[in-house]
Amino acid sequence: MSLPFEEMLREGVKADRVLIISDNECNYRGSSSSGPVQTLADAYRRQSGNDIWVHAIDLMGYGTQQFAGPRTNIIAGWSEKALGFIPLAEQGAGGLEETIARYEWQ
Repeated sequence: MSLPFEEMLREGVKADRVLIISDNECNYRGSSSSGPVQTLADAYRRQSGNDIWVHAIDLMGYGTQQFAGPRTNIIAGWSEKALGFIPLAEQGAGGLEETIARYEWQ
């Protein structure tokens, strides 16, 4: 789980968001270093100056999560509709509430 963040840091990749699809059981960095993966997301935010969104899709729903914070979106389970939820999460509660209010029941 640590390799994508480590590569982004090493190569100076500029990103707005990171999408992680996992069973969220890999809560610690690789064998080369210790600590939670969250520390790499935080390091990327500091070093790049990009306050990225981290969207973590938990495929198995064990009740664990790798990431936390205000620009973190945890989705439990998988459906292709999860991808449509990502921009709504980034808009905040107001965007989601508006979408629900406009929904037409069939």
